[in-house]
Amino acid sequence: MFHDFANFDADLGGWDVSKATSMASMFQDCDQFRGRGLERWDVSSVTDMDFMFSGNSALDAFLGRWDVSSVRSMRGVFRYATAMTGGGISAWNVANVTDMRDIFCGASSFNEPNLGKWNVAAVERVQDAFYDVPFAQPLNDWDLSKAFFGDWLDDGKKATPTRSHSAFIDVYLGLDTSRLPRSLWPRDPTKKSTEGHIAVPPVSRASASKSPPWTVESTEMLSGLAAREAPPSWLETAAPPCCCGRKAA
Repeated sequence: MFHDFANFDADLGGWDVSKATSMASMFQDCDQFRGRGLERWDVSSVTDMDFMFSGNSALDAFLGRWDVSSVRSMRGVFRYATAMTGGGISAWNVANVTDMRDIFCGASSFNEPNLGKWNVAAVERVQDAFYDVPFAQPLNDWDLSKAFFGDWLDDGKKATPTRSHSAFIDVYLGLDTSRLPRSLWPRDPTKKSTEGHIAVPPVSRASASKSPPWTVESTEMLSGLAAREAPPSWLETAAPPCCCGRKAA
């Protein structure tokens, strides 16, 4: 709607958006938009927020009271929203969201406390969610079982080299490995079910190798894959381009 309106910064608090179902790309690349009045919006009918504030370098609104329980897709919603520190979004009910690809990719100020309270059990796609983000909050309670298999497996059987590497960066570590804080590494390296403080499904008898191809057709259990106190030695510390095509600063 306001996509690429570089100088737009109106107060939209009086708008009735209660019947809107899609806000995809609504404020994308609105460089000056701070989000005044958005805290009063009723977004309870919205199902698609893809790229809503993507590239918005001034946004720092409080959005904690938004009812996002109907939202199914949040791909890139705060991608490169460089002023966004959090906005209270830890209070969001994201239980129905299935796509969180590059949701905070490049959001260089983002460090929302208590994000670990999110129920992400329904999320199936999470590539580059925290790419190039100085995020340092615990995600102990995140259950990314669906995302783990969704990113790794192709047609439910095989993992491709690109997708399996991406899955390790985003599911095992959760963000750009070159900026990985110790707080996100496994608290107890002897606990096989813990991978970077993010719950993943059991994965044993699978090879933790970057060498293609990875075949897991006959794998029954996948537990204890690379559980250790430091990032795995085979995991590149130089961050590759994120799925939105940009490179880390």
